[in-house]
Amino acid sequence: GKSNDILRNNAIKAEDTLKEMMEMQEERNGDGTNISPNTDSFNYVIRAWTRCRTDITMADKVMNVLRTMELYQRTGHDDVKANTISYCMAIDAWGTVAGIKSQGSLKRLKKQKTAKETISSHDTTPDNADFGTEELSKAESILDYMHNLYDSGDTDVMPTTDAYNTYVNAFTRTANEVNTKSPLAAEKVLRKMTAFHNDGLLDIQPDQRSYIHVMRAWGKVKRKNSGERAEWWLRNMWSEFEETGNTNVKPNVGAYLAVMEAYFHQSNAAKLESLLLELLEYENSGEDATLHANTAAFTFIIRGWLKHEDACTESDMGVGCDNALKWLDRLIDREEKGLPYASTSPELFTGIIKGGKTSAMSIHTTRVSKKVFKTVLEAFTEFRASRHIIEPNAYAWVLQVGLKALSSPTD
Repeated sequence: GKSNDILRNNAIKAEDTLKEMMEMQEERNGDGTNISPNTDSFNYVIRAWTRCRTDITMADKVMNVLRTMELYQRTGHDDVKANTISYCMAIDAWGTVAGIKSQGSLKRLKKQKTAKETISSHDTTPDNADFGTEELSKAESILDYMHNLYDSGDTDVMPTTDAYNTYVNAFTRTANEVNTKSPLAAEKVLRKMTAFHNDGLLDIQPDQRSYIHVMRAWGKVKRKNSGERAEWWLRNMWSEFEETGNTNVKPNVGAYLAVMEAYFHQSNAAKLESLLLELLEYENSGEDATLHANTAAFTFIIRGWLKHEDACTESDMGVGCDNALKWLDRLIDREEKGLPYASTSPELFTGIIKGGKTSAMSIHTTRVSKKVFKTVLEAFTEFRASRHIIEPNAYAWVLQVGLKALSSPTD
């Protein structure tokens, strides 16, 4: 898109400016000017390329700048030295490209499927599938190189928690319904971080981000045990915090959202509700401001119950929409109280209305409970009273449910 072209052009301009600075440094003639690049100059160019998140050549561009930086350093320019930040950005670049390739392979596989077929880990992986294995290997090589430099006494390069978190996140980027090994690889890196810390490398230790990356990887593969596995890591975070008092591993709302995402893909509304209630309990206790039920948490539970509605039987019709509306009402109440992390959106209202319409108009439905119509009408009424502009389709959906319900036998 246009924004990506702008980012790429900016990176090219930054690199051209760096080259000009290098040329001026070589050609200076003692007139007192001192325009010479330093470490920050090179890192700014690397950063510019890492912002081109959809450019599959981005990692190669980063490595070209990094190699130039190392060569410039060896030729006697003491102001230039690749440091921890430089190598972390290179790891990020390879992880990003790995993610682009992995998600691209998933899209190609989906195109080979019919509209009614779903993608799973049991699908035969096409010969041209590329889940970023080569890029992940290059990211790992950079980490190993950082360790070698550190072990040789280089004080400017240090393998850190941030470096390893960037590497763990690479597996989160590559995780999807077919590439289901990514979460296990992410777990392996997390355990490696713990081992390094226990061996005396105190700058490497899992923190909140480390765990969240692992949990998000489980959510993205959408396996039957993804939610349980993500929650297992959440409970591990609590256990470590309670045992050590290390606040860097204390779960925050991001950790809970990662687990909720995994359970959402499993359509496990009961688990979503349990986690949201847990967040509300922590919020009400007032012990930690980072643990609160925000809009994203409420959105997961509302959408989770709507997924339940979509898969329910005729006898269970309306349960999902009814529960979704109850949670939307609580979110509306929080928004009206002015809580900074509570905000409704039009999609939440239309989701309930459309969910009721989809159930009512299903070919498997012979009758529609008046309760379904009541829920849909209530959601529509609240939609009209909200600050949002009503989607025109909402009127038609309410009428469709109403006609079907009123023509059905009495409950």
